[in-house]
Amino acid sequence: MLYRISLILLTLTCLFCFSTGSYAQEANVEENDNPVILYSGTPKKYEIGGIKVEGVKNYEDYVLIGLSGLSVGQTIVVPGDDITTAVKRYWRHGLFSDVQIIAEKIVGDKIYLKIILAQRPRIADIRYHGVKKSEREDLEAKLGLVKGSQITPNLIDRAKILIKKHFDEKGFKNAEVTIVERDLADNKDQVDVDVMIDKKEKVKVHKITIDGNTVLSDKKLKRVMKKTNEKNKLVNLFRTKKFIEEKYEEDKQHIIDKYNELGYRDAQIVVDSISPYDDRTVDVYMKIEEGDKYYLRNVTWVGNTIYASDWLNEQLRMKKGDVYNQKLMTERLTGDEDAIGNYYYNKGYVFYNLDPVEVNIDGDSIDLEMRIQEGPQASISKVRINGNDRLYENVVRRELRTKPGDLFSKEALERSYREIAQMGHFNPENIQPDVQPDPTNGTVDINWNLESKANDQVEFSAGWGQTGVIGKLSLKFTNFSMANLFHKSDNYRGFLPQGDGQTLTISGQTNGSYYQSYSVSFFDPWFGGKRPNSFSVSAFYSIQTDISSNYYNSAYMNNYYNYYSGYGNYYGGYNNYESYYDPDKSIQMYGASIGWGKRLRWPDDYFTLSAELSYQRFILKDWSYLYIKLNNGEYMSTGNCNNLSLNLTLARNSTDNPIFPRRGSEFSASVQLTPPYSLFSNKDYSVYGKDDYDEAASMFNWIEYHKWKFKSKTYTALTGGQKCPVIMTRAEFGLLGHYNKYKKSPFETFYMGGDGMTGYSTSYASETIALRGYENGSLTPYGSEGYAYVRLGAELRYPLMLENSTSIYALGFIEGGNAFPMYGLTAVICRVVLTPLANYPWLLLAASIALTTAVIVLSGFLFEKILGFKVWDYSQSKLSIGSYISLPYALLAGLFGFGFIKVFMPVSDALVMLIPTTVSYIILFALLAIILLDYIFSVITVIRLKRRIKYLSNIEELLGDDADEEKIKLIGENCNRLFTENILRRRLANAFPDLKTSVYLGMISDKVGEVKDKNMTEYTAVFENKEERPFAFGLCFTKLFYLFVIGSLFGTILETLWAFMIDGNFQVRVGLVYGPFIPVYGGGACFLTVVLYKLYKLNDTLIYVISAVVGASFEYFCSWFQETVFGTVSWDYSDTPLNFNGRTNLMYALIWGFLGLVWVRFVYPWMARLIEKIPKRAGGVMTAVLIIFMVFNAFMSCAAVYRWQDRAVNPNTDNAFVQYIDDHFDDEKMEFLFPNMKAPEKD
Repeated sequence: MLYRISLILLTLTCLFCFSTGSYAQEANVEENDNPVILYSGTPKKYEIGGIKVEGVKNYEDYVLIGLSGLSVGQTIVVPGDDITTAVKRYWRHGLFSDVQIIAEKIVGDKIYLKIILAQRPRIADIRYHGVKKSEREDLEAKLGLVKGSQITPNLIDRAKILIKKHFDEKGFKNAEVTIVERDLADNKDQVDVDVMIDKKEKVKVHKITIDGNTVLSDKKLKRVMKKTNEKNKLVNLFRTKKFIEEKYEEDKQHIIDKYNELGYRDAQIVVDSISPYDDRTVDVYMKIEEGDKYYLRNVTWVGNTIYASDWLNEQLRMKKGDVYNQKLMTERLTGDEDAIGNYYYNKGYVFYNLDPVEVNIDGDSIDLEMRIQEGPQASISKVRINGNDRLYENVVRRELRTKPGDLFSKEALERSYREIAQMGHFNPENIQPDVQPDPTNGTVDINWNLESKANDQVEFSAGWGQTGVIGKLSLKFTNFSMANLFHKSDNYRGFLPQGDGQTLTISGQTNGSYYQSYSVSFFDPWFGGKRPNSFSVSAFYSIQTDISSNYYNSAYMNNYYNYYSGYGNYYGGYNNYESYYDPDKSIQMYGASIGWGKRLRWPDDYFTLSAELSYQRFILKDWSYLYIKLNNGEYMSTGNCNNLSLNLTLARNSTDNPIFPRRGSEFSASVQLTPPYSLFSNKDYSVYGKDDYDEAASMFNWIEYHKWKFKSKTYTALTGGQKCPVIMTRAEFGLLGHYNKYKKSPFETFYMGGDGMTGYSTSYASETIALRGYENGSLTPYGSEGYAYVRLGAELRYPLMLENSTSIYALGFIEGGNAFPMYGLTAVICRVVLTPLANYPWLLLAASIALTTAVIVLSGFLFEKILGFKVWDYSQSKLSIGSYISLPYALLAGLFGFGFIKVFMPVSDALVMLIPTTVSYIILFALLAIILLDYIFSVITVIRLKRRIKYLSNIEELLGDDADEEKIKLIGENCNRLFTENILRRRLANAFPDLKTSVYLGMISDKVGEVKDKNMTEYTAVFENKEERPFAFGLCFTKLFYLFVIGSLFGTILETLWAFMIDGNFQVRVGLVYGPFIPVYGGGACFLTVVLYKLYKLNDTLIYVISAVVGASFEYFCSWFQETVFGTVSWDYSDTPLNFNGRTNLMYALIWGFLGLVWVRFVYPWMARLIEKIPKRAGGVMTAVLIIFMVFNAFMSCAAVYRWQDRAVNPNTDNAFVQYIDDHFDDEKMEFLFPNMKAPEKD
């Protein structure tokens, strides 16, 4: 039994073993199809039989396989480093979030691999939080984070570093950056990226402590530090107070350079530290070791063969015994325009090197050895032009002075830069000549890297005036190609050929009936293409018609001078001309000119000589506005005038930049001549046509004159770099002469005074001469032609923006054209007498009051004795001193003297020191001669005028009770003519208003006032019944409300245009959530209107200044109010120069001044008339609707902004209104509406 049981067990065991052995065999087969790699086993070599890739859709398989470094046929060890290295390579690229390499099957000694990759997600959207739109655009350009790109850890880390560095450079040293990826529920392969930026507050400098300095005071050293300045210091009001590590290191070097300049070659900063004072400021500490002061003893030149040692010593301008000034030495060796190095470079010695070595130091004396390696002369091998996509290449190359085969010259390189900049087709700020020396071949390659810019101009404007709608279209093509006009080529833009750099201008302006003007001109700077000889041709035609006499006879016109509702309607008291068109009264003008110019080689090739032959014809048809008085006593109204002239001009232009010149000069001397017709005629023009109008008018059939002009400008940069202050000086002279004193030309005269921007003059064919500070044409009023002028001036310019499409710079100016010598005399006396008292403030102030008072009283007494009348009179003041000065004015004059000695004199002394001695003497003697001649001729002219008063002795009889306004006006013109017969009398009439009063002009003015008051009384009586008054009569709430709405709308247009001009793209800039309104501009319009309502009679200069102050103050208040109430700011000018707490700055104050002037002079009068034309009933309904809408709009805007700020802290909603705000004004919508609104930066 036991045996049987054992046999059965043995049989079952065998059966079991057989079954197990069969399964293991099957397992081996399955393992070959899907093998398991045991890393604890023995490695084995396999040949890769195939590779498959799964999991990535955007790349080809062969690309992904190549990233692994594996290939079919390669022998690898499994398990081993080959697979591990392949996995690491995938991870190193950072494109994949998961990597697997498995053995799909093994057949013999071949292994088949499968690579399974999980691709990192791509960016679906990027949102920046905590920055304004302009900052976001800067970050986008720097980071490289774009939609559709894969997000990788390296990319995120790099973005954080760049963002931190970006804000470090702006003073936000504590900025925190967090980048968060958010998976998309509907697309697992994409993520949204949130860039969270908390800039914190700007880190500024609290205090700078300097130890160890004895030669230079703390104050001087702190002024040497340009970019690291203490906050809350008045002297640093307009200087940056941010702490930036890089700028701080530069300022430390500036301190060392300053000591080196004074001879302290061993000066060093031995210790410096930066320590936090609080969360927003740091303290700076530095300890200086000044060392000893050194002097120059001997200078030895070694290795020089081109230039002698004596000549080099002269150019160095440092002699034995001078302070060892390392700054001066560097400038004379390499920095200055006439530095020693430039002499070598201009002769082709590109490989020249000069090494100043201190060979001996004996006490405080230093011996220098100038070791020169001149090297061979280098010729230019290749000249490449990059970035030119507008002009034919030969057009650019012809302007270059650096041509292959020529010896290299730095002067030629700089001249080539200037010529390319002057073309106007490339951004002058980004022209970069890249010089690449090749010492092996002794040659130089020059690469010109250019940035093309659009230079064509299209002007379209439309406006409404007294004669209806006026439209203008002007096209200026500056890259025209006449040669390709009839030969179609690839270089076309639209329908015009281009590429030759020629200029074609077509312009037209018309309103259909009253006025039409058309012109066309063509200019080729390289006529023929071989030499710089210019050719120009132009033609024009215009016609202007008059209004019918019925207009003047209308009852409405009888009240032309009246104003019935204050400021606005003062301008509105006239009718439109549109219904009074009279084609029988007109003036037609047409003409043509042809010109030629040549670039000269002597005295240098900056000179050009040009000639222009022109013809103009004037056809008068009952035209009463041309002030040409004939011998028969009438004014010329019908006839023809012809003007044939030749203009010769010698000019020189050496400026470095056509848009914002920093260096160089411009001058031109020209003469314009007509044939001397009167010299070939036997007619006596003193009596010609005395009894015959046609014969008298024929005197001007052919105009004759000779016109001489001289203009000059100089530009001097006060510092280096692109953004530097520049002084521009100007001197001009013009004279219009005649061949016969009885046949003076009424054309080509000078229209002087004003800004010179309008292009309008009261005469025809006159030349506008700007003189800022005067009303337009004030020195040459209507009927008083200017036959000579002198203009002197200076400007201080500073660039605010120098971009490809936009250049903006601020300037301050002084100009002379009507100078008064008393203030200059007072300044000279103060300089001589008060200078010794400069260190005693109270004594200086008392002496200044006494001295200036004595000078003014003595000057007034002498003027009264010489001229016979008081130039100024204070007799009406209770505190007058002999009627020559009053006590308040004496105190003001004393303060003037005090400020002159303490402030102005040190600055003027420093500026004068910048002028070369010879030039300063020339300017001094020229100015003294002009002032002396001006004074002599002024006195003589006044005395002669006094003798002619007797010709007006019957004026009281003419001004009787029956005198109407037209008669008074005629008498006034006759009296005014006494002061307008030549330029000296015109200047005196403006300089001495009391002189006019002394010759009865005051009587005329009073009489005219009586007539106007009488007319006004009769006219305003019409509106005594309130029902007859127009809608929004006078300055009332309704009119101010409409001005607010219109101003807010105009503000949106201005901001949109400004954004396009600055950023190059249109963006939404609004102040309310509904509609295109910016309340700041609307409020500014109302504020300016209220302030200037009674001041509209002031001159433009005062209006401009008041508008600038009022507008800037209003902008400041709005920024403060928004920050105080809502905790946000919409603009921050902290990084701009001359800002006031970041709320406004000087540049925008100047823009406010311009807007205020335009508003007062043009926009408001037109708006007032337009508003008052609204029907009363419709106006009342419309006003109520608009008020309700604007109040609702303002309420919703405030609620949306408040919720926008609150949502970041409390995202939950607790009522339906908050939910409505969240649904309709989410963060994305608010960022779109208010891209510049952000939390304020604490100071």
